[in-house]
Amino acid sequence: MMMTSTATALQNILKRELVTAIGCTEPVAVALAAASARRHLSDDLQSLRIQVSKNIFKNGFKVGIPGTQVKGLLAAAALGYVCGDADAGLEVLGSVGDEDKKQAEKLLETQKISITLNHEHEGVYVRAEAGDGLRTAVAVIDGKHGEIAYIEVDGKALEQNGASKEDFKRGDPVLDDLTLQKIFQFITTVPIEEITFVNESVQLNLKVAEEGLRHTYGLNIGRLLMDLHDGSCDSSHQLNLAGITRAAALAASASDARMAGCSMAVVTNFGSGNQGITASLPVYSIGETVKADQERLIRAVTLSHLVAVYHKHFSDRLSAFCGAVTAAVGAGCGVTYLLGGGLEELEQTVNTALGGISGMICDGAKSSCALKIALAVQNALLASALSLKGVGIPEGEGIVLKHADDTIRSVGALARKGMRKTDEVILQAMLDGGLHNRSQKQQQEQ
Repeated sequence: MMMTSTATALQNILKRELVTAIGCTEPVAVALAAASARRHLSDDLQSLRIQVSKNIFKNGFKVGIPGTQVKGLLAAAALGYVCGDADAGLEVLGSVGDEDKKQAEKLLETQKISITLNHEHEGVYVRAEAGDGLRTAVAVIDGKHGEIAYIEVDGKALEQNGASKEDFKRGDPVLDDLTLQKIFQFITTVPIEEITFVNESVQLNLKVAEEGLRHTYGLNIGRLLMDLHDGSCDSSHQLNLAGITRAAALAASASDARMAGCSMAVVTNFGSGNQGITASLPVYSIGETVKADQERLIRAVTLSHLVAVYHKHFSDRLSAFCGAVTAAVGAGCGVTYLLGGGLEELEQTVNTALGGISGMICDGAKSSCALKIALAVQNALLASALSLKGVGIPEGEGIVLKHADDTIRSVGALARKGMRKTDEVILQAMLDGGLHNRSQKQQQEQ
């Protein structure tokens, strides 16, 4: 069967957006920029100055660095410079050894590395400028976490690989015009062999979830939910609380591990490992429970990923709007399709999930991301269960519009425009050490 141009475009989007990463992608982007600058210099580092957007700063502020017990962007920059593989993209920190950690720690003690905010850039932006006394190298990431936009040495540009900020802002015409109907048509007609690669997102992400369940990571949200899981689900094509809890637990466990610095790879979605986990594992979990056949499960996971990309496209890659919500909406749709729902039920799933949770803030990548994922997944799967019973939040209630595509775009506008100031307030609160501490300080000054 020959695929249409839209089908080919959607397949290309999946291949572009579902990429493997080791560690949270914001500090990893800093490590990648540092490693890319490092390859043009000697070992005698004099200074490494990192500039980041507020979104990169916020998400890298308190998150664990893979293979270590440390957190934050300074550590990511040091490790990227010491041992980062500049050719490995988002797996730049995939082989951090004990000696590398010692060297990075010594480098940090010299205070030659600095992190500053660049207020001119939004979203994904990292600029690493390194000097060894003889040469200066600059590597810039602008638009996508794992792509170097350009490199210059001593003021001369050497290469330009990724999309520039202007290219990125022009958007993607396929995603701009995408609808749930087009996604549903693609999922139900594409030859299964053309999307089997999507199953890697289940296999890799499941390994990290199992790691999170076996060991103590972060807040251990996944293990707590699994403890609360009271009995196994039956094999009927219905959702119940036990199945929903297990699905949320798997996704939360993978996030527990990642946010605490687990060095195992995951498959990302739209630049985020947590979004890749959230879009894939809940669908897998429900599919395993109801004993779904492999082909239908792959189609359901593919649907989930596409809805997550489609939704997040209108909300920006990084903003004050938590990406767990968009990915969980995708998972809800994947489960609805898996259990026999059609386009009408997908519409209800989206509208009900977003009518339930549409304003969860992103206050950086950290251990509590697992809790947000668990809540978002539970909300989305409840929306799926309601839609399969023909129930949903009706048009006109709050932000819910008649068509799910319009609701998605409306929530996207909320994230891009309405929450821009929210992002600034969140960042300031983080820099001040928390609103409570700030209030106490003000009271003391009075």
